[in-house]
Amino acid sequence: MANEDLLADDDLGPWRTIWYAPRRTIRWILDNDPTYDVKTLAVLAGIADAVGRAMDRAMGDTFPTLTVAVLAVGVGAASGLVLLYLIGAVVRWVGTRLGGRMTHEEARAALAWAYPPLIATLAVALVQYAIFGDEVFKSFAPTVDASPMVVIPLAVATVLLALWSFGLFVVNLSEAQGFTLKRALANIALAFLLVAIPLVAAAMLAVFLIQPASPVDGLRSAATSRSSSAMRASRSARSALRSSISSSSSSRVRSTGIGSSFPSPNKRAWSPRT
Repeated sequence: MANEDLLADDDLGPWRTIWYAPRRTIRWILDNDPTYDVKTLAVLAGIADAVGRAMDRAMGDTFPTLTVAVLAVGVGAASGLVLLYLIGAVVRWVGTRLGGRMTHEEARAALAWAYPPLIATLAVALVQYAIFGDEVFKSFAPTVDASPMVVIPLAVATVLLALWSFGLFVVNLSEAQGFTLKRALANIALAFLLVAIPLVAAAMLAVFLIQPASPVDGLRSAATSRSSSAMRASRSARSALRSSISSSSSSRVRSTGIGSSFPSPNKRAWSPRT
């Protein structure tokens, strides 16, 4: 009944009350319609995240601003829906191992109704664009760099809204699962690790397979090459030394006259006629 009173006189309903009464709001949603505006929230949050990434990566250096906006809307909306189902499924699976009780629909509702502060970061981005124009999507932004008194408060606001969104997710999950806040936080952390570890492992494997020979391999190859060259040089030196010794021995033999008194085996010895 208290939840009905909370939302009865509010034209925006949960969109407004989730900001100041999150536990009562998510309980009303779970009891009445767990699918209420869930996909809309996911799409808007995906777009807000895509716009933020486009700014961080200076996509305006590569594409015109209109193209960046179209990509942010298209890719952001699609990724928002995909992540809604993916994260919801993983969080629910981990939560059931911790004794949770929520359904797939409730898991998605708990996640989506944590998005309103994240969606509000889109308003911050629009304010930045209104002030600085196309520079917000470019790496070369002299006006932005020269306006720290404007940029810093907007950046702080973005960070605070992102933290607020995470806090709402913890509260929503706690209510949906019947967990304490600590157990809900553990649920989120374990779900994150379950997704992050395979992704990091796959990324490391890809880097290992794609990257050229490592510096260690290069050093090993260079060392092997130098060793082979040294061995060839050593063999050449020994061969030259043997040739020199052989030549010196022959010269010494010839200079001392050794063997001069012996006739050649191919010539007959001279003898006087008798």
